[in-house]
Amino acid sequence: MADFNFTVDTTPMANQINSVSHHVDGVTASVVAMKTAVISAEKDAANKICGNVNRGFFSMMQAQITQKIAQCTSKVESKLFELQQESQALKSIQTRMQRDYNMISARYFKLFNALNANLKTRIYELDKPTILLATKDMSLKDNRINKMAAFFNTNQTESVLEAQNIGLSKAKKHCADAIEAIGGYLNEMNKQNKHFDSIITNIETDYNSDILLPVIYNEYTTDSGSSSIKTTLPTTGINQIDKSLNGSIDNFVMKSVMNNEEWKDFNQNEYNNIASEFNALVEKSGNDERTKQLMLKLFNESKEMKQPKTV
Repeated sequence: MADFNFTVDTTPMANQINSVSHHVDGVTASVVAMKTAVISAEKDAANKICGNVNRGFFSMMQAQITQKIAQCTSKVESKLFELQQESQALKSIQTRMQRDYNMISARYFKLFNALNANLKTRIYELDKPTILLATKDMSLKDNRINKMAAFFNTNQTESVLEAQNIGLSKAKKHCADAIEAIGGYLNEMNKQNKHFDSIITNIETDYNSDILLPVIYNEYTTDSGSSSIKTTLPTTGINQIDKSLNGSIDNFVMKSVMNNEEWKDFNQNEYNNIASEFNALVEKSGNDERTKQLMLKLFNESKEMKQPKTV
């Protein structure tokens, strides 16, 4: 069996390992330095990026806000311009309306002053008979009070009998005047009764006769929409005759309504007759010219003139 002996020297290897260790330490120091430099560079880059991002964001927001401010400013200025124009237009309308109001007020002021003066004149004319009657009556009463008093210039005790005789004679004179006035009134009443008896006769007849009476039919519509007819006819003063006439008229109206009879239009001749009669009544009314013109205007503008029905 062979016997081998090997001698291994580790000194070179140890030297090499020692050299490698130095290199490793250098590499480690380099890595640490590089890591520190990389971190510092990354931090600087991150800070720069963040600064750029922040600056860009704020720049963008500032630009957007500036743009919106410009848009809003433009809109506000345009609205202000429109409001100024509308304000000027409203002021112009207000001025025109004020001018029209003053003109209309002045016209109506004159009109109402004229109406007030006209009404004042009418009221004075209406009250004039009453005022004259009252004035006349007051004058009579004053004269009666003054004339019925017995005046005498005696103030002694022995003159009492003369004063009583004077007062008694004054009272007798007034009584005689009152009796004479009453007698005259009764005589006038008897004359009027005889005159009426000679005009009005109460004669009974054995035959029937037709009497024509004017009757006015007014057809109108109530607030509820229903139609109604109102009749107007002269009265005789005798209740029995008036009731009979009203009953006949009401029966005729009911029959006309049940038979659905329609109103007939005036023909031209009837309208001309009514118009001439109405014009004559207006001329004889004694009203002022403005009232007459208004009456004729209302008559001419009437579009519901219908022919009256007869009984």
